[in-house]
Amino acid sequence: MSRTLRPGDTVDRYTVEALLGEGGMASVYAVRHNTLGSQHALKLLKVANDAIRDRLVSEGKVQASLRHPNIVAVTDVLMVDGQPGLLMERIDGPGLDQWLGENRPDLEDALKLFRGILAGVSRAHRAGLVHRDLKPGNVLLDSADGMVIPKVADFGLAKILADDGDHSKTRAGSAMGTPQFMAPEQIRSAKDVDPRADIFALGCILYVLVCGSLPFDDADLLALYNKIASGRYQPPEAVVPGLDPAVAAAIHACLQVDRENRPRDCDALRALLYHSDDTLAGGVKLSRGGDLRPLPRFIPLVAGETRLPTAMERKTTVRGATRTPAPVSAGPSTFTLGAVAVGGVGALGALIVLLGIGVWWVGFREPSAQSAAPDAAATTEPPVAAAVEIAIATDPPVAPESPGVEGAKREAATKPPPAERPPPGPKPGPVSKPKPVAAETGELVARGTFASLKAERGGKSWPPGSLPAGSYTIRYQFEGRSEQTLQDVEVTAGHTTVVKCEASLSMCVKQ
Repeated sequence: MSRTLRPGDTVDRYTVEALLGEGGMASVYAVRHNTLGSQHALKLLKVANDAIRDRLVSEGKVQASLRHPNIVAVTDVLMVDGQPGLLMERIDGPGLDQWLGENRPDLEDALKLFRGILAGVSRAHRAGLVHRDLKPGNVLLDSADGMVIPKVADFGLAKILADDGDHSKTRAGSAMGTPQFMAPEQIRSAKDVDPRADIFALGCILYVLVCGSLPFDDADLLALYNKIASGRYQPPEAVVPGLDPAVAAAIHACLQVDRENRPRDCDALRALLYHSDDTLAGGVKLSRGGDLRPLPRFIPLVAGETRLPTAMERKTTVRGATRTPAPVSAGPSTFTLGAVAVGGVGALGALIVLLGIGVWWVGFREPSAQSAAPDAAATTEPPVAAAVEIAIATDPPVAPESPGVEGAKREAATKPPPAERPPPGPKPGPVSKPKPVAAETGELVARGTFASLKAERGGKSWPPGSLPAGSYTIRYQFEGRSEQTLQDVEVTAGHTTVVKCEASLSMCVKQ
């Protein structure tokens, strides 16, 4: 098992700055090159397992071979305590799932974002790869010069189609992926998939972008698989009245149970949605005209569970009003699951047998640990004591004796001895020094461009700066936009908490 890295630790030519995310299988750290000062992300395994280690190295080889603006780049493999780690392009923006938890894009922005995702997946397919775990949590949103760049990440489950396919190290008859985004044939056997399994997942992502909910969802895993196998989902045109028929037709085509009836590749899907054949999407500029109705927060699946948790309630501010999504009962819930390896899945009916569930995926933005290192520029330096000159008392010098001193000595010798003093009383006990008072405040730093931002707790509000330690709600607003909130931002005593705001995404996130 790899050791836990701390800010300031050195790994090869890089210095660790912060823990970005952590899951059951791996941790992702923010690192900086010691000479160049360039920023990167380092993904390290937390478990010592040959199969998982080989899969991580395979992921690195796959992503390193793909050079595309809509794919997260892998640049190196570093050895840490005998375990390989992937050095990757660092994306400071949120995952698409996190962004959708705060924003509901309009159709125009949804199609802009989807075009970039489609371009990245198309590049992977042209290289002979099937991702097998496409979902909003595996799409990161970068930003540059006011442009939003969706980037496909986490190719850990990618299947190489060349040769005999043995490179995938996946057993026949086992399912692997994220249940709500898995095609029927992928549930039966992750080994026997082709690019059309990714087309199915892309249809699910497009449905989420357009409709604001998952097409297939159920609190029970077996019921979820049955829905996927039978193609039972609410039509997008019923969820969004007046939806462009071309968009609805494209979603229906992607979600066909029989893969022979789906678009054969990304180019065919692109032709259904867009008038241009451009495959290099790069960055897009969002109109920021979408409704800010948030999606429910996604909840990861815990290894070994056979029932999936329902949606978590989350208060958000929508156009100045506080809104809490209604709790889910019999209806569908929305959440993001870790990629699941299910062994021994038979026919897709009521008698599906699950022999084991293992979590394989680590999201980039899981908020389980401190997600940002203290900012050196923003952190207040501790006061340094001024240098003072200290005088040390010594015995005065002895003067030489004068000739008349002998008489004085004889006179002193004839005097009676002084009376004995009473014995001293008990000595006072040691005085205990006061214990140093622990720091009770932390620092809140806000980066980026925004119209206003404040931290609230207990009916009081503070601007960024020194705050009493505790949990806060961050209220922020961009120019021309309604006020939004970022919940449960923890300010720790003696530490710096960083909130980054990106106007192009209309969103602030804790780093």
